[in-house]
Amino acid sequence: MSGADLRNTNLHNARLWHADLKDAKSLSRRNFSGPSGLLWTSKINEDGFTSAEEAYRGLKSYFLSAGMYNDAGWASFKEKSIERFLMRERRDPHYIPSLVMAALCGYGEKPARIVLSAFLTIIFYALLYSLLGSIRNAQFPDQAMSWSDYIYYSAITFTTVGYGDFLPKAHGLFRLLAASEAFLGVFLSGLFVFTLARRYSAR
Repeated sequence: MSGADLRNTNLHNARLWHADLKDAKSLSRRNFSGPSGLLWTSKINEDGFTSAEEAYRGLKSYFLSAGMYNDAGWASFKEKSIERFLMRERRDPHYIPSLVMAALCGYGEKPARIVLSAFLTIIFYALLYSLLGSIRNAQFPDQAMSWSDYIYYSAITFTTVGYGDFLPKAHGLFRLLAASEAFLGVFLSGLFVFTLARRYSAR
């Protein structure tokens, strides 16, 4: 591919192992989109995990050198995904953390996944608080709690704001539950900032 103008070349599902991309011209993620032309279908031939990982790494380097950071992000995500499949085949213990990072933030390339994860975490904990009846109104302890109260309490616990108008009941399990949500909130917030910085800044 050295020196070739690839502007209108369809490379979807192409095998790129040991391909020399250094002097390729007009190469972009769009070259790898499927017949429909949709970017989410973009891929190369992934039959051999080792060769596919190397090819995506080469594409990432090419796009970075050309200042095409969005395309480099796509190649980086695909490279890490292939690396995860290799970990699974080798029964590498790092497979689980890799899977979690893929789901939470797409290896730092998909900040929208963190927003979704945060939203689902708040809903999940609100449901737990509701089922367990684990919180109370600080000023009116006997007041019945509504679903909106549980959502509100879950949101302020997740963000570690803690206004003090709602509190966990005096039981170790309920306090531990609130602490675990606060920890997840801090973790996901930090991950979101990292992902945004990685996604929208020059690398």
